[in-house]
Amino acid sequence: MNLIRDWYSQMDIERFRAKYSTDTDGLSSEVEMLLHDHNSWIKTSEIQGTPTFFINGYQLPRHYKIDDLMMQIYWLEDFFRDEKNMQKIESEMYFSRKD
Repeated sequence: MNLIRDWYSQMDIERFRAKYSTDTDGLSSEVEMLLHDHNSWIKTSEIQGTPTFFINGYQLPRHYKIDDLMMQIYWLEDFFRDEKNMQKIESEMYFSRKD
């Protein structure tokens, strides 16, 4: 936490580098492996910025915000509470089966 607090209180790269080493030569092989795996995952997932949100393994499209998703969840909750809607959905699922 000190690292983050120090950066945002100073936002001076030279002072930050003097206090916190950015030398990666002394990293353990375990840390190097974790960094490599993390960077590989970022490239594979095509993450291009932060924050990036994933829901059930799918990236939330950029034109949506978490608040938009929360509105949909509330809407769906109300929708599914309505018994008529549930009956309609069940009926559509039954008739759309391709047995």
